Amino acid sequence: MWLTRKSRPSARDCGLRGKSDDAVYAFAQRHGAAIITGDLGFGNIIKFPVGSHRGIINEADAVFALIKQSYDFNK
Repeated sequence: MWLTRKSRPSARDCGLRGKSDDAVYAFAQRHGAAIITGDLGFGNIIKFPVGSHRGIINEADAVFALIKQSYDFNK
């Protein structure tokens, strides 16, 4: 899924469904888009260094953060 300035087309909308991470990343770079994904491969900071793109947001990490906020894991 993509987050752009004016719209939020999905990978399917862009013809990228099933494509490699490299193809998705290259598309996002060309279009100045951030990537919103559930693919943990995009968490590889060696392959996708912080600061080299508009942003990669992993939905799994975001969901975990919300759950963590909702429960006190220190009990």
